[in-house]
Amino acid sequence: MKQEEIEYKWKDLFLQTTNGLDLDPSFENYPIREKTLSFFYTFLYELSNETDVETLFPNISQLLNPFNKHGFKCIRNIFLNYFEVLLENGLQTGEIKSRAFFTSRYTELLWQSFQSVLFFWYKDKSDGREQTDLFVERVIHLVFDIYAPNAIDATFDLVQFLWKNRLAK
Repeated sequence: MKQEEIEYKWKDLFLQTTNGLDLDPSFENYPIREKTLSFFYTFLYELSNETDVETLFPNISQLLNPFNKHGFKCIRNIFLNYFEVLLENGLQTGEIKSRAFFTSRYTELLWQSFQSVLFFWYKDKSDGREQTDLFVERVIHLVFDIYAPNAIDATFDLVQFLWKNRLAK
């Protein structure tokens, strides 16, 4: 399979996934974490239905290395754009905490998570790739635990409050 055909196939898998999710009337009402889990699971389901998966991974270590920003470029931009919209909705609903210097990196963290999941899926030899399902769940929960308002935010707010009140006297 030529590189252009591989790229086309990955884009097609992405569009099959997002179109399928858009057809589900309940998807719109999911919290952002559940939307992301649904995307990852649906994408992997679509990928599993491919007859010749090996041709989609011509150089797996280069394509899916989660620390390689340039690997797997063919769907990177559409992935980032898709999740930028979802994450913006999560910020508006308060499911995700806006943080100076970090909020702009949220989509990149999801992208790296996606690459990690694909790499794990490709290497997973468990029955029905059930270990990948567990990996997806753990990765997405960790990512959204980082995104959500949490104890670190509360601690920072308390320290900031105490600092301001100490200086006011």
